[in-house]
Amino acid sequence: MNLQDFNTPQEIIACKNPIKSNWIVAVDIGFSSVKGMSPNKRFCFPSYVKKMDNNLMSVDEDDIYYRDESGVYLIGTKAQDLVRTDDTNDTDSSFDRNRYYTKEFAIMARTAVAIGLMDNEERKFEPQFKPAVHKRCADEFRQDFRQHI
Repeated sequence: MNLQDFNTPQEIIACKNPIKSNWIVAVDIGFSSVKGMSPNKRFCFPSYVKKMDNNLMSVDEDDIYYRDESGVYLIGTKAQDLVRTDDTNDTDSSFDRNRYYTKEFAIMARTAVAIGLMDNEERKFEPQFKPAVHKRCADEFRQDFRQHI
């Protein structure tokens, strides 16, 4: 039995979802996958983040990369495929009960929102569609995120 047959798929599926005045990006960051939906797509990728220690050997158009001041990270299927038997401690923070304040969780959240905001052939993100955070949560969310990242 090949266990990779049971891995979470990485996919971005273009579709036209209803939209009124706000470009809403719904994100569910689960232990096995990050799922999301926006007005022009639905998407899913494995909840795995791996920091790149060296230069990229090859780049595929389906690869997901995240870059900030601390380095370059590979996300999703390709990161999951790089797991080796000696990487057992590599996923501790991703699967911890208190993972919400980890760097890996922030990377997955930012990546999901970025994917949700990307244009595609179904619909383009236009200035008249304003991104919105639920008012009740906005201040608490911003303060919490800034404090821990």
